Amino acid sequence: MKFIRNIIIGVLVLALLGFTTVFVMNAYNTGKIGNKAEKVADTFTEDILGTWRGQHSISNITFKEDGTVSLTLLGVAVNGEYSDTYDLATEKHTLKVKYSGSLGISIERYFVAELVDDKLSLIDTQFDSVKMIYYRENATPDDSETTGNKQTTVYNPGIDKYSKDIIGEWLSDDIPNSGYEFRADSSVYLKVYGVGYDGTYSVSIDPSTNRCVLKVNYISVAGVTVSNSYFVTIQDDILTLAQKSYESITYVYTKVNN
Repeated sequence: MKFIRNIIIGVLVLALLGFTTVFVMNAYNTGKIGNKAEKVADTFTEDILGTWRGQHSISNITFKEDGTVSLTLLGVAVNGEYSDTYDLATEKHTLKVKYSGSLGISIERYFVAELVDDKLSLIDTQFDSVKMIYYRENATPDDSETTGNKQTTVYNPGIDKYSKDIIGEWLSDDIPNSGYEFRADSSVYLKVYGVGYDGTYSVSIDPSTNRCVLKVNYISVAGVTVSNSYFVTIQDDILTLAQKSYESITYVYTKVNN
């Protein structure tokens, strides 16, 4: 009898341990204990550390261990801070990026973030049609994504016609309240998320490719003069700028017909 009783007790103990294990694991997975959401968010921020180059919306972004971030928006360099939160129910990461624009304006953006191998996808939570793709530095992008779905052709009708066609206001297809206003006096007004910068621009022909080149100069947030050069196509009120030094980084704008 004693032997049988010990077996029963042993079975009950094993059952209790199994139940406790399942209960603890379930509680952990649902976030009731162990702060799983925080741990997943911490792991995610560790995984995205380093420099990422943008597909077209942002040329590059660097996440640092101290929680700060450096990014370039249409060539404008800004510094800020970032953090991640993880939703256990939806299994989604929300990346918060906060930085200061000109005139001391503080800007916060929230993105649903997804990391797959060396590709980081960010979808603006306010403008869910805005999706930005980044590739880890030195990673090879997917050509089908970096080329986009817009067809471009070499456009070189001559400096005079090109200089006339580019004049006007162009809004970014990817970044809300961002774009250029090119003026006849060779001045330009650049907007990034509504924060404006004054500058100048010039048009030329690249002799090696016979393609039109746009050079834009402006003063960055840090007070440093920045120059960017792009190969240009204009077709049906669509302006496409391909970074001259790295053509897979392109910016697409639509002309505003006032």
